[in-house]
Formats: sequence, C-alpha cells, structure tokens
Amino acid sequence: MQEPLDQNPKRSPMLFNYFKIAWRNITRNKLLTFINMGGLAVGIATSLLIMQYVAFEQSYDQFFENKERIFRVDWSFNQDGESTLALPKAASGAGSKLVADFPEVEAMTRIYKTFSPVNVSYQDKVFNEGEILFASQDFFTVFSLPLTSGETKSVLDGPNKVVLSQSAADRYFPGTDPLGKMLRLKEGDNWDMSLQVTGVMEDMPANTHMEGDLIVSFDTYIHPGSYADGSFYWVNFYTYLLTAPGTTKEQLNAKLNPWLAANEAFNDSSEGDKPTASVMPLEDIHLHSHYTQEMKANGSYLVVYILMVAALMILVIAWLNYINLSTAKGLERAKEVGIKKVVGASRGQLIGQFLLEASLTNAMSIALAFTLFQFAQPLIHLVLPAQAVWSIVFEGELVWKMFVVLLVGAFLSGYYPAVIISSYKPAHILKGRATHSSGGHLLRRMMVALQFGLSLTLLVSTYTVKDQVSFMLNQDLGLNIDQVVVAMAPNASGKVKPEQLDQFRAAVLARPAVTGFSATRMMPGEAIFYNTAGQSFGGRGFNNNYGQGGIDSYFIPFMEIEFLAGRNFDPTMETDNRAVVVNQSALKLLDFVTPEEAIGKKIFWMDDDFGDWNVIGVVKDHHQFGLANAIEPIIYYQEEEAPSYFSFKVSAANMKESIDQLSEVYGQFFPGNPFDYHFLDEQFDVQYDADRQVLQAFSAFSLVAIIIACLGLFGLASFEAIQRTKEIGIRKVLGASFSGLAVLFSRRFLGLLLISAAFALPLCYLLMDEWLNSYAFRMELGWLEFVLPVGILFGISMITLLYHTLKTVRINPVEALRSE
Repeated sequence: MQEPLDQNPKRSPMLFNYFKIAWRNITRNKLLTFINMGGLAVGIATSLLIMQYVAFEQSYDQFFENKERIFRVDWSFNQDGESTLALPKAASGAGSKLVADFPEVEAMTRIYKTFSPVNVSYQDKVFNEGEILFASQDFFTVFSLPLTSGETKSVLDGPNKVVLSQSAADRYFPGTDPLGKMLRLKEGDNWDMSLQVTGVMEDMPANTHMEGDLIVSFDTYIHPGSYADGSFYWVNFYTYLLTAPGTTKEQLNAKLNPWLAANEAFNDSSEGDKPTASVMPLEDIHLHSHYTQEMKANGSYLVVYILMVAALMILVIAWLNYINLSTAKGLERAKEVGIKKVVGASRGQLIGQFLLEASLTNAMSIALAFTLFQFAQPLIHLVLPAQAVWSIVFEGELVWKMFVVLLVGAFLSGYYPAVIISSYKPAHILKGRATHSSGGHLLRRMMVALQFGLSLTLLVSTYTVKDQVSFMLNQDLGLNIDQVVVAMAPNASGKVKPEQLDQFRAAVLARPAVTGFSATRMMPGEAIFYNTAGQSFGGRGFNNNYGQGGIDSYFIPFMEIEFLAGRNFDPTMETDNRAVVVNQSALKLLDFVTPEEAIGKKIFWMDDDFGDWNVIGVVKDHHQFGLANAIEPIIYYQEEEAPSYFSFKVSAANMKESIDQLSEVYGQFFPGNPFDYHFLDEQFDVQYDADRQVLQAFSAFSLVAIIIACLGLFGLASFEAIQRTKEIGIRKVLGASFSGLAVLFSRRFLGLLLISAAFALPLCYLLMDEWLNSYAFRMELGWLEFVLPVGILFGISMITLLYHTLKTVRINPVEALRSE
C-alpha cells in the first residue's frame, strides 16, 4: 500500500486554515494593514536605498583582479620629527628601485596626472582634456582594465603612445577604427606631442579612485634613463606596487622606512629630516585616504558608517512600530483567543497562527519595499551613477547580510506580538477583562520612547549638517569669487605672448559687462603644487609645505584680497621677476613675527639656482580650498607668460550675452582653441557636494523616521484609548472637563518624548561635536540645533495624538460604561 504523503492528515488542513484566517484578518482591518505594511515597506525601502549608497562606496576598486595585492606608495616630508607634507605620491625613482630591492614586489606602475586641461586635437576636432594620465608600461598589468583593442604588454611600451577610453575614441573617431591614428597633445610651449593610438579600453568605472580618458605612455613624459627618470627628489608620481600573493601592508611598512633611510640617494638634503614612506592597500584608498592631491575626491568611511547606523535605526523604528500596532490591536482579538483556548487550542498553535500572519505582513511589506526601491532609483541617481543599480549593490556579502537582517527582524517583530496575544487568560477574556501586564505597558512605552530618541537623533543630525553646510557656503573666503567666469587659457596656439595678452585684455575690458580680467596658473578651488622654502639667512622657517601660485599683477586686486603690508607685483619692474607675495599662514611658517618684518627679506624657494627671492608683500589669509581644509601657506610669484586660466569679472545683467561676447573675442585672438568656461563660485562649491549629499540623505531619513515613529505613536494611542474607555466615561460622569481629559490622555505620550529627548540630546551633542571636529572650520553647536528638532517632533506628535484624543474624550459616557 502506498504511504500517505502526510503522516499527520490534520496538519495540512490546519495550516490552510491558518492561512485563511491570516488573510481574512489582513483584509478585514484595512487601515491597520495599510499602516503596518506602509510603515514597514517605507522603512525597509529607505534602508535599502541607504545600503545601495553604502555598497557603492565600499565597491571602489573591488573589480580589479589583483585588488588585494596592489599597494600605493605614499610619501611624507618631515621637520622636527613631524610630518610637514604628506602626499599620495612617491619619488620618480622609487618604484623601479622597490622592484629591484623587494622580492615580494612583482611589478610596479607610476602615473603622472595632469591637473589642468590640455589641448588635444585630431584634424579639425579640438578638445580640452582634463583627465590625462601618463602611465608606465605595466599599467594594464597592475590594473586589469579591459582593452577592447591593443595588447596589454605593448600598448604603453615606448614613447608617443596613447590608449583611449571608449568615450574618447567615439569623441575623436566616431564610427572609425582609431588604432594607428595620430593625436596632437599641446600645452602652450611646454608640450607639443604627436601620439599614436595603440589601444582602446573600456571607460573606467565610476567606482574607482582613478579617472582618465587618455592613458599616455610614461616614456613620452620622461625619457627613459634620464636624471628625471631615476630622481629621488621629484615626488610627483602616483606609484603602485603589484606584490606576491599573501603580502600584507604591515610587512611592507616594516621594511619600507629602513630601506628608505639606508638609501642615501633619498636623503641628500642638508635641511630637514629624512623623508618617510608607507603603503596603502588599493581597497582602502577611496574611504581612508585624504591626502592633498588625491587622484580624485575620495569618500569618507565615517559617513559610510553613520549611514549604516542610520539604516539600522530606521529598520528598528519600523519594526518597533509594527510591534506596537500589533500588540495594541491584539486586544480586539482577545475573545477569538479565549474561545480557541476553551475549545482546546494550545498556546503553541496560537503563536504559530499569529506568527504566520506576521510573516505574511512582513513578506508583503518586503515585496512592496522592493517595488518602492525600484521606483526611487531616479532619486538615488542624483547621488550615484547608473552603474550603482544592480551589478554593484547586489553582489558580494552586503546583500546577504541585508537579507539575513530582514529575515531576523521580520521573525522577531512578529514573534513578540504573537507571544503576548497568545498569553491572554480565557477566564479574563470572557469576563471582558483582557489586559496586558504592567511590564508590557512599560515595554511598549519604552519602545515608543526609543523610536522618538532615534528619530530625534536623525533630526538633530540633519539640522547640524544643514547648519554646517550653510556655514561653509556663507563664510567669508577672504576673496571675492562671485560673478567670475573662468576659461581655459589657449593651448593650441602656443605660449601667449605678453603683447598679445595685453591686446586681449584691452579687447575684453572694452565690453561694458566685463569689469576685470586676470591670467594665472592657479585658481581658487584647484589643486596646487607645493615646494620647499625658508629664510635665506639662518634657515628659519624651512618647510616643504608651501603652496606655490603663479599669478599676474591683476590677480590680487581682481580677487579683492587685502594687503597687510608691502605692495603688489609691478610688471614694469624687472626685479619683480624674483619677488614674492606671501599670505599670513606662509608668513607664520617662515617664522616672521609681523608682516612689516617680512618686507624686503630674502627667502630661498623652489630649489632653484638663480638666487634668493625678495618678499615684497603680505596678504591676508584666504581659502584656496573649502572650509573642510586648513588655510594653505601660499607663496605667490609673478607669471605673465604661461597662464592656465583666464578669469573675467562679469556683471550679472545679460550673463548669456556677455559670455557669447567673451567667446567671440576669445575666438578672434586664439583661433583653434575651444572656449571652455565655468563659474568660479559654482566650481568652488563643488567641494561641498559630498556634504550636500549627506544633508539630502539625512533630511529624507529623518522624514521617514518621524513618519514611522508617529505611526507607532498612533498605535500606542489606539491601545491606550481602548484600555481607558471606561475610565474616561467615569471621569466625564464625575464632571471632568474636555480640556482636562485631553491633557490627561496626552501627557503620558508627551512625557515619553521628553524622556527620550533627555537621553538622546546629550548623545547627539557628542556625536555631532565629534563629526564637526573633522572640519578645519566649523560652526559651534548652539541651542537651536537641539530645541528646534524637539519642537518639530513635539508638534508632529501632538497632531498625531489629536485624532485619538478627540475620539476618546468625546465618547458618550453611557456607551463607555455599557461595555462593562
């Protein structure tokens, strides 16, 4: 005889009955179901969006085949035992010597990156390319970037070779094979190179710390075997090591500085301490490396951790809300539980039934959350590139961790209400005295208080981030960057001659809308180079951390930078070719006491052999970079012949017409050069994009947290209303007023808010103060950042309570007492 499929024939019908009852209760209580599922779905969807951003930030450089074997060499200059300048670069000759001296180093590549756009042309196509890398032969061996054309070993072997990204290939050679074609790369009179296209690579993914559309062979930039090729003083090259499997950061760092100290070639300087070096794993660069002159702006591990905590907080708030609503609504099913117990249902069966209902609700909520997550992708793409959708987010361990968290959370949030509801005593239920224990009351209030506390933490964080961003955007920079249009100086036509520049200046200033013009090698907000300087007599102020700024005699008044002592450059004075103007930070670093003391003093600078430089002026400190950074000590020198940038001060009226006129004049004087421009204030504010993104994220998360917390408050208020119906009726019979009953009903909940604020606000202060300390210039936390969030949460809570308050205190006493 065939064995039955189910040894317990009662099990399948019982399970089917559980499903039927669960579905009936879900569809019967539409408002409760909507609130439960909506709160959970919004909370889960928001957490998924946060984790999408986190996953993308953690995915940087993870696609490289040998990612765990690649290390970058970082260099540090020191003075009196302390680092004066740390860079993510190494000396030109360091890489090849490391390969020779370290058995665990299998290969290396060194990269020079251009920091200002360079003119690149093919026939009549001319572009200013800002992302050009000069890379040594093993670049594609160390970094497994896929080539669609060309051979990995040979594409960069030898001078005058270039590999294009697919986007660059389409830009210069649309619809044709670029291999063998010749590009011309020109930067004034400095560079004029003919480059043969030897390969095409796929576009670099967005989640890599590098960026570049043109990879030029390193031998094009530095001739093999030259002094510069093996220099131990020219620290300007990103150097990456491919090591043997199993090599660790600790092993390399333990050997690196003794090796560096033992090589006299690295330590021929008579001034200052010996340089030191360290390595950084490729996988750590994006979130943990924040040196000056990074390849591109990196992320912050602190922000990533904060967002992960925020995602967990929102999930906890959503599940606590579900528990509160479920236990509050459970009183309405007390008679169902009592009757089932009387007819023989065990507590385990009841727990199974209610747990099944919770599982169905959570499953539908998760499905709805993924739907909301999909619909929200256009919003997340305002922050992340399109590549961050599925291929990155749903690969690796993070998605499984998130899945486990959802399963465990769904189970626990359903199990607690199931245990509570199934614990009702039949005798009490059938006599109409179904209540929860005092411990249960306390636990529910604690859960609401925790929801309030978490919501308040997010809200305080939002206001603090908003105020810090506002502080940075509105702080006086020490210079005026408003209404400044910046264009790239011409490269295709060679070096700009002084007389040609004077004619161009006169032509643009003849336009009524243009009130100022300056030609410089540097601009506020752009990366600068650093050099060694000190007082010529006595060697005071020796340091490697002086920024250098090549400017014309118009730049300082153009930017409205204030002089403290001395004068501006004068192009008619030949001696000013060896003159400098320093800012206050450089004055202090040079060990001058007052601005007046520095005027006329001699300094050595830039390691040149042409004699000393004369200090002719001291200007007030101003911000070269955003307010997250300390003010740079900068030494300005006069550079009239090789500008990188043209700056125009333009009136706000008829801006488009003014720019069209500038473009026309530019084209007349410098034909063949594209007029690529941007607004300086907008470009400068790009430095705050990451802070703005954090602000937008916290604003959205705070809103979600408050909504979900208020749903939990709604649930607890519903529970309290059921529990206190008879009490309210008796009080009304005894003459209690409407306002008195409203206060009586509301004060417990508002007390919970105050208790949660008492615990949350000190923690918020500590967290926000620590976060603000990561900025060189920060706001001071005031009472408004704490009182305003409490007031907002208080007001929203009062609105949430209003419905149940009015419903409860307006109940007919007869109806209330009849329910006994």
